[in-house]
Amino acid sequence: MTPPGRVRGDRDLVVVLALLAHEQPPAALAALDRELAMAMVPAVGSPAAGVPAAGVPAASQAALVAALEGQLVAHGLAPGTAATARERLHGHAVASGLARLPETSRLLAASGLLPSSDPAVTRLEVSLMGLPLVRATRGLLAAEARWPMRRCGELLAFVATSPGGEAARQAVVDAFWPDADAELVRLNLNPTLSHLRRGLERALAAVRPTRAAEPADAAAGGDIGQLATIVVEGGLVRLSGTIDWWIDAVEIERLATLGSRAEAVGELATAAELWSQARQLYRGPLLAGVDAAWVEPRRQALRRLYTALLRDLGTVLTRLDRPQEALDAYRQSLLEEPLQEAVHSAVMGLYARLGRRDLVRRQFQRLCSLLFDDLGVEPMAETTEEYHRLMA
Repeated sequence: MTPPGRVRGDRDLVVVLALLAHEQPPAALAALDRELAMAMVPAVGSPAAGVPAAGVPAASQAALVAALEGQLVAHGLAPGTAATARERLHGHAVASGLARLPETSRLLAASGLLPSSDPAVTRLEVSLMGLPLVRATRGLLAAEARWPMRRCGELLAFVATSPGGEAARQAVVDAFWPDADAELVRLNLNPTLSHLRRGLERALAAVRPTRAAEPADAAAGGDIGQLATIVVEGGLVRLSGTIDWWIDAVEIERLATLGSRAEAVGELATAAELWSQARQLYRGPLLAGVDAAWVEPRRQALRRLYTALLRDLGTVLTRLDRPQEALDAYRQSLLEEPLQEAVHSAVMGLYARLGRRDLVRRQFQRLCSLLFDDLGVEPMAETTEEYHRLMA
């Protein structure tokens, strides 16, 4: 007999994974969700609809990933690493709508394979696209992190946008105090880290059920290497692994990568969904208003990623026969980089499909003007030939 509030084993979860490994219509998703809902009610007495499940899936996260990889192999897809399997699961769940169904989303979140919507989870949200904002959140509660020095937030952004959320201490010094001697670095770095930590801790304490004790001031004798939120050890400055961090710039890169992987295996709807999510997170250039030498290369790298993501999103949406959405993505890409001749050509093709030859002509004339004014050249021969073909 199944214990109350527990699933009957791994069978239902493997069904979920099999479904995610192969696109199914909405009716199949709803039927699966109903089946899982029945599996989660108490097995004794008269099960009532809507009884919340108190337990968690019996299978561990590792077992779920292994099951997913087995299903991918069964469908003729290369399983890749466990991380790839987990990312594939997340992408399928989002694109198919499965993640929005109550029982399946709860099971997947409880297994650690989908982000939890548990209001008890406290996290630090670091928004760096456009005007920066750092806040602690817990359910509907939110508290902004504040510091007496602007450099505190910039140092957090430097570490947060470094690979793996960590940066060499010397790289931090070179970015913020390039001409300072060792003593001046010590007098600046330690207080900056202390103020940064205190600001983060105050924000976290404001959304916790009970206010935590004020953290010790590292600048007044505390050990910088033992900070709860920002850790300095082994020559590295890193984000603490004990904190649930969400960083929009990192999330954009993650979603862009997942979208590319989905597109590479022909999962166009999944790719479009993931890239659309990344697009919404790009609220402006990285750290708008911050004029620092280290920012510009990262800002431009994210801008190039965003521009290419919009272009690829337009291409996928065109293949999915969603021309208006494709046009919107292409136009946004051209706002970021107007001299993309291939994108202009794609826009002309979509206008032609919609029967708007007037807009085909206008787009070609705009391309000609841009190329001549900026580069002193004409469109490539194939672009001109395509234009005449569309206008014939």
